[in-house]
Amino acid sequence: NSPEFRPVAVRRCYVDAMDLRASARRAVTSTRKLRHRGAGRVCNCCGQEFGGFLTVGYPARPDTQCPNCGSRERHRLLGLALAQRPGIAAGRVLHFAPEPAVTRLLKAGAHEYVTTDISQTSDVKADITDLPFPDDRWDLMICSHVLEHVRDDASAMRELRRVLAPGGYAIVGVPRNVGVPTDEDPTITDPKELLRRFGQDDHVRIYGDDLESRLMAAGFTSVEPVVPDDFPADVVESHRLRVINGGTGEILLFCS
Repeated sequence: NSPEFRPVAVRRCYVDAMDLRASARRAVTSTRKLRHRGAGRVCNCCGQEFGGFLTVGYPARPDTQCPNCGSRERHRLLGLALAQRPGIAAGRVLHFAPEPAVTRLLKAGAHEYVTTDISQTSDVKADITDLPFPDDRWDLMICSHVLEHVRDDASAMRELRRVLAPGGYAIVGVPRNVGVPTDEDPTITDPKELLRRFGQDDHVRIYGDDLESRLMAAGFTSVEPVVPDDFPADVVESHRLRVINGGTGEILLFCS
């Protein structure tokens, strides 16, 4: 109980607690993997196969999240799209709001890989509507499920175009409805109403059929959509991609 020994004891307790927490995380992951082991589901983000994925989301989406790396439909769709374009991530890569599930795919062959977010948990803390990079800085940018959180998405899109190098791509992914225009209302600030209207309490819109035209208005000259339907049916099923069929689904836009 001597004062000089208390810091050591506290440090030991802290280390022990961290070890227990890490062990608990490993145990949960192992349990999930055992529960879903088998074949039929493929995660191209971590290279594992399972009998099924986990249920996640609001409303709940069964058979969605990889029990190993945590990838969801949008991450696996991005992995498939990148695999179709060898070398696209070989240059200078900027990853907005980086998702761990796809970081490995992007870092593996990149000459330079940098993450950025409005929070300080990334390499560069930045506001997407006012990026701290010079013109033509990045060969590839990944902006997945970010723009639906940004009030001034027009400024964000213009910034993406400004810092994109000639010949490069900005890959934009957002939740989207088809057959309708973008649904947004800047007067809505109540989280409960945002959740009801846009599906998440920090979303400010759900994009619609005008998404491509909004990106073109920001200065992009080409916007190429990639959707689950672009891949064989067995790949869509094994990777559990959400198909756009008149409702909400995943989409990636390769902007240049």
